[in-house]
Amino acid sequence: MILVQMYRYLRNYVTISITGGFGERFLNLCNKEKIYLWNTAYINGGIITNVFCNDFKRLKAIRKKSGVNIKIIKKTGLSF
Repeated sequence: MILVQMYRYLRNYVTISITGGFGERFLNLCNKEKIYLWNTAYINGGIITNVFCNDFKRLKAIRKKSGVNIKIIKKTGLSF
């Protein structure tokens, strides 16, 4: 478990909030594009999840297709 946490910390990741639009479609499109999301939770009508920074850049097209809004809540990693 500690190795997984260290790996994620070294790769840099962000915690994001997804609101509006079609959240389930967003998650399905991420799965189709092989974008790894973890610690995903449905809170107050929105979705909170973690994603690697490299994959975060790929979310723009998926965001447009599903009509959601994405907000960065927290940045975590060695370079931050």
